[in-house]
Amino acid sequence: MSSLCSAKSAIAAILRMSMNPSQKKSINGIMESFFQPVLDNDVLKKALPIFRKLDNCKLRSLRSDLRRNDALRSSVNEGKITIEQLVEMSFEELADEVTKEKRKLAKIENLQSALTKKNLMSKADLDVLTNKIEDP
Repeated sequence: MSSLCSAKSAIAAILRMSMNPSQKKSINGIMESFFQPVLDNDVLKKALPIFRKLDNCKLRSLRSDLRRNDALRSSVNEGKITIEQLVEMSFEELADEVTKEKRKLAKIENLQSALTKKNLMSKADLDVLTNKIEDP
């Protein structure tokens, strides 16, 4: 999936470089309407030059994260988080608090599960598994 997305992004970047000014204005209009529901107009105007450099997958991901995460959207619109910072954030940082908590609990459960399973084997079973042979 990601290789297809990166191939599409590469093609889109090539097309953007060969566009005349009126075509670029059209692309700006499309991006404005795409981000209009989640970003204030003044923030969006500042973001367009940065967004033009991003691939389509990243743009869709950012819009989705901004739409779902009220705190993130407010921070960006209030200027607490710049567009440059937003673009550099990892998917963990872009997630809302509920999702972060779910991921944290899943991580703890997986760790506990792995540790519990490790202790279910006896030393003899582990020796057989690792082909440990005692020297006489």
